[in-house]
Formats: sequence, structure tokens, C-alpha cells
Amino acid sequence: MPIYDKTRGAFRALPKYTRRGRLDICLIRHGEFYDIEVKSEIGKLSSEQQELGQLIEKNGGHYIVARSIADIQAAGL
Repeated sequence: MPIYDKTRGAFRALPKYTRRGRLDICLIRHGEFYDIEVKSEIGKLSSEQQELGQLIEKNGGHYIVARSIADIQAAGL
């Protein structure tokens, strides 16, 4: 995860070798894996994020693109 640097007023880069497309929130609830990508109303997923989401779902996980709290609630979280 990137770290906020108060001196620069911005986030530092991800650590070396971090997979591109890594999603924002990962959780396990009732034994099920959820990965949540948080986007604005107009934000677009990168190709790496789309590929990772497909891989998560292919392996039985849940992939959610959350543009509002309603999206999280609709997923039952």
C-alpha cells in the first residue's frame, strides 16, 4: 500500500515489485474473499485492474467496483 508522506503532501509510490492493478480493499467475510476497487463516478479501471478482477472471480472470490457506499451495501457488505 502506498504511504502518505506529510512532507510532500502526497502518497509515495508502491513498494518495488508490487503487482500493478492491486485493488484498494481486501477482506474475508464469512469465509469468502472480497476485493474492492474504489472509484469516483467517472473513474475508469485500468487493464491490470480488470484482469485482476477477472482472476479473483475465476478463483471463487468477489470483485466489487465501488463508486458509492450503495455499491458496497448492494454487495451485502
